[in-house]
Amino acid sequence: MDMVGEEVDTMYSEAELAARIAKERGRAYRELANSIRNLAEGAYTTKEAIEGIYVNNGDRVRLVAALAGIPAAAVTLASGAPAYVVAPRLAGAAFTLLRAGVRVRATRDAYVSLREVLEELSRMAI
Repeated sequence: MDMVGEEVDTMYSEAELAARIAKERGRAYRELANSIRNLAEGAYTTKEAIEGIYVNNGDRVRLVAALAGIPAAAVTLASGAPAYVVAPRLAGAAFTLLRAGVRVRATRDAYVSLREVLEELSRMAI
C-alpha cells in the first residue's frame, strides 16, 4: 500500500506542478496579448498622426503660409526687390518646412519602430 500511496502522492504533486505551470503560462500569454494590443493601439495612433488627422489647425496654417510664401517671395524678387527684403521670408518658410519635416520624420520613425516591435511580439506569440 505504501508504494501505491507514494505513486499517488507523486502523481498529485506532478499534477499540481503542471497546473501551476499552465496557470503561469496563461498569465504570461494574457500579458503578452495585452502588450500587443497596447502596441497596436499606439501604432494606430501614430499612423493617424502621420496621416495628419491630429495635426492642429495652427500647424496647418503655418505650413500653408510657408508654402504660399515661397512663390510670393520669388515674385517679389523677380520684380526687382533687393535680396535682403526677400531673404527673411524665404528663411522663415524654409525653417517652418524643415520643422514640419523633422516632426513628420520622427513620427514616421516611431511608427516604424512600433510596427517592428509589434511584428516581433506577434511572432513570439505564435
